[in-house]
Amino acid sequence: MLAAMSTATVRVTAPTAGSPRPRPRDAAGPLADGLVVLVLVLAGVVVVATGAQVLGLRPLATRAGSAAAAALVLVPLVVLGLHLRGRPERPLARDRGAPARTLLVAAPALVLVAVLLWSLTLPHALRVEWFVNGDHVRHLVLVADERAHGALDYSVRGYPRAWHTTVALVRSLTGPPSERADLVGLLDLMAGMVWLLFAAVALATASLTSALATRAGLAPWTAAGAAATAGAATLWPAFLGNYQALGFEGSLVAALVVAVPLREVLVRPVSVTASLTAWAGLLVMAHTWQLLLPVSGALALVATVARVRAAAPGRRARRLAGAAGLGVVVAAASLPAMTAVVGAVGVGHAVVADVEAPVPLWLLGLGLAGTAVLAVVRRRDRALLVVLAVSVLPALTALGLAVRLGIPVTRYYPAKLLWHSTILGLSMVTVVAFLAVVEARAQRLPTLVGRGVLAVTAAVVALGAVVTPVAAFGGAWSTVDGATVLRLLDVSGAERAQVVWSGGPLVTDVATRILLDGDRPEAGRRDTPQGGLTVAQECDLLRAAADPTVLSDRPEAEVRRRYACVPTVTVIGPARG
Repeated sequence: MLAAMSTATVRVTAPTAGSPRPRPRDAAGPLADGLVVLVLVLAGVVVVATGAQVLGLRPLATRAGSAAAAALVLVPLVVLGLHLRGRPERPLARDRGAPARTLLVAAPALVLVAVLLWSLTLPHALRVEWFVNGDHVRHLVLVADERAHGALDYSVRGYPRAWHTTVALVRSLTGPPSERADLVGLLDLMAGMVWLLFAAVALATASLTSALATRAGLAPWTAAGAAATAGAATLWPAFLGNYQALGFEGSLVAALVVAVPLREVLVRPVSVTASLTAWAGLLVMAHTWQLLLPVSGALALVATVARVRAAAPGRRARRLAGAAGLGVVVAAASLPAMTAVVGAVGVGHAVVADVEAPVPLWLLGLGLAGTAVLAVVRRRDRALLVVLAVSVLPALTALGLAVRLGIPVTRYYPAKLLWHSTILGLSMVTVVAFLAVVEARAQRLPTLVGRGVLAVTAAVVALGAVVTPVAAFGGAWSTVDGATVLRLLDVSGAERAQVVWSGGPLVTDVATRILLDGDRPEAGRRDTPQGGLTVAQECDLLRAAADPTVLSDRPEAEVRRRYACVPTVTVIGPARG
């Protein structure tokens, strides 16, 4: 089967006299276009929400305002799309296999979509329990705060929030009119959106791999197979099972806004699309994770230089002015986030080590080796060499950060940077593996073993790509009792509680207590402690409160005995049937 794939050709009809030669179909092209739109939407939301803050407007706080904000984001994109579509292009070659190859490239992302749809048949608690873990609960509070404030503001807290602003916009468009209401509904929305976010990451990885494989000379079906394999690998525990389960939503957004412009720079380096996507990625990264700004900045620079150099001498000044205009917009819209992180956080925050960020170092090594091999094999392809260099940049940034701060490279922030080079390296090592088998066959070497190993590896990767997402809804990622969290959040007046005590695991109480901050005004709010508390610490919280309240599903008498330290405590909880 692999031999047939490696020798596959695209059916091209002979051009008529005087007509341009048809260009081959890019199986990942339609998918990549959708990802480009997603990155541009994220950037557009940031621009609109930042501008609203400057003007003193609060569009995210109301449905009408959010509809207007969405129009400001989408209408320019539609106009741009129509303008680009009207440009003359070479006709596409006739290729009956292209739609099937597109489905193959999209298969890993479609698996996640299918699992999400299947989860809708499950009980509510099982459907969202995976989400009420790790940092997801803290991200939900940020979204609730963003929606209540109505614009992108960093005056209270400096955490970058491009993704949160987008979720807040969707919530205002689809949720209840009240600024702070229905935490359970917001939890449902975020769980679905974050799940689909990883589907976009898997699709971006597959699309990038498809472009690399085609650039390296693999036949269309072989390139699609390599793309599907790399995309499926992202669904394994080292990626989906760790970073999604731990709630590292910013890392997922960052992975998306690196992979998408990286492919554009490789496939259509001098196009308007590549330039806009790279600059949009830089803006989103400034509001997502500033340690990866060198990567996004390099992509924006590469796209700008390529586009200016490709222009006729008389048009270069115009293109340079356009790039400068984009740079000014990006710089202005990035300023609030950059000021917040420099003034309130600083690079020294990277020494924080209270959370583990797993990174498969063996897979990082394979990816770097694959990158080196591709660089040697395709050493005359300058565009490909640039892409390979950018893919290694997160790892180099991790090393520089570790040396600068005197911390291990496996510490939280450097490790997350290494993870980004690892997920990019999936594309490189997969392409090299497929190239090796194809080349061995071309040299008439005994390839049965190599082809067998590759086939078995692809099958195992595909199996893991199905098992890992399904396991998420079977409790494999869960550290909390989802049913208890939902039941407690649904209690009227739950936001008054300073202490949560349930019959579930301790983490259930912590997660519920953190989530309740999403139902309290951010201004003047004292954030709840983020970890587990002893009874003595809980008593201190109750004593300091004007209205000491405990949220519990235990019998009231039992709760009062536990918190006898505050005789006037109010006990609230779910109604007992």
